[in-house]
Amino acid sequence: MSKRTRQMKLPVPYLSSGKEAPQDIVPEAIIDWGSVMHLWVLEMDGDAVPVYAPCVVFGDDTWSMIGPVGSLEAARQTCHRWAAIHDRTVRDMTRPRRQLMSQAEATVDIEPSELDAALPGDPWSYDDRTDRFRLNLACLGVEIADEVTGSDLPIDQKAEALRPGLSRVESIFRRCPVIQPHYIAPWMAKVRAAAVSWLTEMS
Repeated sequence: MSKRTRQMKLPVPYLSSGKEAPQDIVPEAIIDWGSVMHLWVLEMDGDAVPVYAPCVVFGDDTWSMIGPVGSLEAARQTCHRWAAIHDRTVRDMTRPRRQLMSQAEATVDIEPSELDAALPGDPWSYDDRTDRFRLNLACLGVEIADEVTGSDLPIDQKAEALRPGLSRVESIFRRCPVIQPHYIAPWMAKVRAAAVSWLTEMS
């Protein structure tokens, strides 16, 4: 895809304040992430039980919702996924969470077209500087963990249930001619660490 074609398809990020938000839920692509301080899990009063909203907080201390109001699990999933992609922290007073790895540590120079099969979810982030989509290993781990978080299994069995997803990703990596073999083990270690961390957070 040419740079000109991609520019036509991708909106230009411009939203740097909640005051400028065009709607209740803002799309990820229009947010100027350089103006974002952190993401925020906001607790709200529901009719019978508390509900939660995933939000982004800007440098001027204004905020906007980035997803629908719903369960704590859904709000935290949205916030932590975006945090992994955009190298931001999450303010979640329901259960504070440390950042697993930085964006520089998590992101590798692989594009979707270089793989012969689709990876789980959407673990790709667009790099404005290089005009390329790059693979975020932390986000990939979260996507794999999401495949087993809905079950009622205990945490140790959920961790064991990650094996098929991890094996599938490793197989895709090994078939890719542009990935040097000695990169695969450390990359998979990061994917596995992110997946286990996410399972622990959601338990």
